[in-house]
Amino acid sequence: MQIINVATVEFGVKVTATAEGKEESFYVELVDNKYRVDLGCWITTDTSNKDINTGDYSEFDVSEIINVAEKHAHEEFENNYEEKEIEFNCLIDSCSVYMRIEKATFEVELVIKNVGAIGIYQRKYKETGVKFDSKDEAEAYTDKFSAYQDCTGLNEFIQDIQRRGLNKWFDLLDKPDVVYSSKVFTYSEEDTCLPHRVEKGGSGHDLKITSS
Repeated sequence: MQIINVATVEFGVKVTATAEGKEESFYVELVDNKYRVDLGCWITTDTSNKDINTGDYSEFDVSEIINVAEKHAHEEFENNYEEKEIEFNCLIDSCSVYMRIEKATFEVELVIKNVGAIGIYQRKYKETGVKFDSKDEAEAYTDKFSAYQDCTGLNEFIQDIQRRGLNKWFDLLDKPDVVYSSKVFTYSEEDTCLPHRVEKGGSGHDLKITSS
């Protein structure tokens, strides 16, 4: 098998490979730059919009395709972002708060990062939605909490982040059986807190307006 192209796509990485005279593009869904079956990640192709049966693609080394996709996503993340831990000298459930700094714009988002072992259905990162235009602004906000330098400060910090940034009706770290999304108007914005696979309906998704 030969990998001929790797590219970032929505929710993952597209890996194009050839094997035994056949060419196929595999779309590998990733969570936190990892292929996580326990979190609902699929691998699809141009001819299959459902999770593939690897036996149908026996010419291809799907494990290697996953490795290539994960490596590409990790390298792209490293190229685009810098992380800086906010020092509290403690962890809560193996978690602490980090600044995720976008290198191109210097914008900052606060993320809760699990630095321990990642178990089934657990995520490494929890994006909070709390963002700042610069590192200085983020540090000014965090200073009032990091001054505690202990779990009291970290606990209060996490609670304040959740109040500011996470207006949600399901836990982003849980794995619900099904999430349904509906909207009435096509111009309504999509909910950014939705997971990557959602059953969508309503006139805002399906209505087509035609003139007579």
